[in-house]
Formats: sequence, structure tokens, C-alpha cells
Amino acid sequence: MSSVRTDTSPMASKIPRYVYVAGVSVLTLGLIAIYMVIHPKKEKVQIPIAEVRYGTIYPYVTVTGTIVDQDIVSISSSAGGQIAKWMVHVGSHVKAGQILAYFSNYSINKEIYESLREKYIEAQEIVADDQREEALLKAEQNAANLDAVTSGSMRYYQQLHSNGSQSPAEEQVQQDQNAINLLSAEEATLQAEQAAIEAKLDMLTALQSLRNSELTAPVNGEITSLQVPAGAQLSPYQEACTLISTT
Repeated sequence: MSSVRTDTSPMASKIPRYVYVAGVSVLTLGLIAIYMVIHPKKEKVQIPIAEVRYGTIYPYVTVTGTIVDQDIVSISSSAGGQIAKWMVHVGSHVKAGQILAYFSNYSINKEIYESLREKYIEAQEIVADDQREEALLKAEQNAANLDAVTSGSMRYYQQLHSNGSQSPAEEQVQQDQNAINLLSAEEATLQAEQAAIEAKLDMLTALQSLRNSELTAPVNGEITSLQVPAGAQLSPYQEACTLISTT
């Protein structure tokens, strides 16, 4: 019969098992504490959530302050007058030169302008007629002068007399008369041109008055305010309306 012998340290055999378990637990807790010191716990970030629905997202930024638009244009009239009718309203998009309002004197100024414009057209037609007559007389005089130069010989004059043509004296009288007629035509042309110039000046003056009875947009833009209602009197250079330039 054989037997097996196991060597056991006397010291180990005296330490209870629960002491080993307690020692291992303390060591484990110590290691965890050291780890927590070296690697501190991070704070949790709270992410706000909200219920959403399908649609378009519009970005908005909340700010405080005063908004100053440098493109606001003030519109006024140098002549002033009573606003008869506004042709636009707040929010209207206009183009440069577009009529915004009419003054009460617009109708009569338009009639005056149309009348003076017709007179100017008539004056131009008279100038054209006088210029054509003057050109015709110049052509006739040049032809007469050419005949006089080429008819210097006696044979030529004799042939003219034998054929019943004018004598040299009669030809001279005719040339003098042609010169007088040409001078008269030139004078008539000058007078007609002067009358046309005066008619044009009158027409332009009436046109300026007509434009003063209109309120027009200086630039492209959007009407933001109407400062004077229809029927009210507008003083010279008083603000009538404003617009935001989109030029």
C-alpha cells in the first residue's frame, strides 16, 4: 500500500481562506480607485431633443440692434403742387423713370406742350420749304452765271439775237433779279430758322413744366412709404415717398 505526501507550509495552513478573499477584494478596490483618480469620470452632455415633422427648415438668427438701410431713396419734387393721383402703392416694384404720381396741373401742362410741339413741327416744315426754294434759286443763278461765262463772243450773241433770245442787257437784268430773289429766299430761310428756334425753346419750356407735374422714380426699387395722400398739397422738395433701391 502506497501513500502520497503533500508538503504544506505551516504558516499558510494557519491563515483562513476568508482572509485571502478579503485581501484580494481590498487590492481590487484599490486598483479601481487609482484608475478613477487617473481617469476622472467625464460629465454627460445633455443633448436637447424635440419632436420634428417633415418640412422645410428656415435658418433664423436672433440679434438685437438698429437696422439702417443705406439704399433708401427719398423722392420729392422741385416744383411741388397738389397730388392728383398716385400710380403706385407701398410694395410696388418700379423702374427708373416710371411715373409714380401726377400733379393736378398735369392735364393743362400736357395740352400746352402738345400745342407748342405742333407749332415747332410746323416751323420745321417751313424751314425745310424755304431751304428747298433757296437751293433751287442758287441752282438757277449758278446756271445763269455759267451761261454768261460761255457766251462771251459776239458770234454767240448774234446767234442768240437771230434766234430771238435775250440780249446781253436783258440777261444782266435777269441775273440781277435772280440775285435779288436769292437774297430774299435766304432772308426768308433765316427768319424761318429763327422762328423754329423760338418754337423749340417754347416747346422745351413746356416740356419741363410737364415733367414737373409728374413724380418719377430716379432708380429701380420698391416703394416703402407714401408720405403725402392724393389730394394733398406737396411743397417744393418735400418728401413725397421713399423706396428701397434695387439697382
